[in-house]
Amino acid sequence: MGAQHLDSYLLTQCLRRGPDVGLHSKLRGINVETWRELVDRAAWHGVAPLLYHRLGLIENLVIPPEQFARLRDLYVHCLLMNRVILEQLSEIVRETTGAGCSVLFLKGAYLAHCVYEEAALRPTGDIDLLAPAHDAERVQRLLKTLGYRYAAGTEAIDYSRLHHLRPVSRVDSVNIEVHHDLAPTGAPFVHDIVGLWGRSTRTRVGDLDLPHPAPDDLLLHVCTHAAYNDEFRLGLAAVCDIDAVVHRLGHQLDWERLIQTANSDGRSHFVYAALRLAQVLLETPISENVVASLDHDQADDEVLEAVVVYVLSTAETLPTTLRSMGEVMTASDKLKTLWRGLFPPPQTLRRIYRLRPGTKLQFLYYVVRPLDLLLRRGRKVLGFLIRSPRSKPAREKERHRRMIRAWAQGKASF
Repeated sequence: MGAQHLDSYLLTQCLRRGPDVGLHSKLRGINVETWRELVDRAAWHGVAPLLYHRLGLIENLVIPPEQFARLRDLYVHCLLMNRVILEQLSEIVRETTGAGCSVLFLKGAYLAHCVYEEAALRPTGDIDLLAPAHDAERVQRLLKTLGYRYAAGTEAIDYSRLHHLRPVSRVDSVNIEVHHDLAPTGAPFVHDIVGLWGRSTRTRVGDLDLPHPAPDDLLLHVCTHAAYNDEFRLGLAAVCDIDAVVHRLGHQLDWERLIQTANSDGRSHFVYAALRLAQVLLETPISENVVASLDHDQADDEVLEAVVVYVLSTAETLPTTLRSMGEVMTASDKLKTLWRGLFPPPQTLRRIYRLRPGTKLQFLYYVVRPLDLLLRRGRKVLGFLIRSPRSKPAREKERHRRMIRAWAQGKASF
């Protein structure tokens, strides 16, 4: 069989839930290298365990042994990690309840254990807690009594404008973020946090009653987080979350309230784009009446084309400094941006190189950094600046990222 290129949509076809009579023959027709690329792409998106599960439902499908082993290992790793995280959740619920603190679990931890068919299908990178604004600091202090400390490299970030406190972690756990809101200061919408708490519920997971938002509040948050907070940077993983919520909790969703809430609080554009993306990529069964009832305009439909390409792209993301220099800037501003990229503030330098505060080696890294950047990124940066053919995927991805950011900030003009 001759050289092949992986179809950008093949991974999404594999992740869809409905039977696809042509998928088996399509997979049977790809070679070993294309299988490797398919698994690479799934791992890159954080959906490899889900791909393993979906492929396992296709009868008589033969997967090259090496790629089957990779998928199985990623599935098992996710299963074991989420078992450890479930122990963390149990400890947090026990301690916060005992201290009289209220918390709700958001996104990852709740999705993995209560929404996906198996906990092994949804990798969880951290634990997001929502606490009442007046109680968030108290919950943070309680976590510190359990051995959690500020996560390394976060001291350079100003959390006063964000919707969560500084992340905490300990050796045997993932990071924990205590949220007091669901979006940062300045977001073009306002959450009904009081109503969200009033509608919250619990789901039994083994011996644990896991507190979490109601199904429609969960879907609103997952959609808004994907489209506004993350500007679709999480790729297919975020789309799979939307698909999982609709499939697992669809019968519990109050679609009328969801539409009314999104239209009244300013989230409708983001919810519309996220739901449409799930329809396009995963054929998620969402009523057209629901999508059409969400307030939206031409820009929302136009940006969707860029979002589809951006989400499916595995091109490398440009370094932050280079992205900033690509914005509209004076020559002076570009030089300042370049200087800050080469010689960042001490706190940022420690975060980049994972240095301990107060280390005497810190200033040595200011000498090493320009050479380090040249060796690691020099060729890529040069290729981007001279617009080489090899840099085209990265340049296209950056163009789409800017379009999505402009749309998310309400500055779209297509």
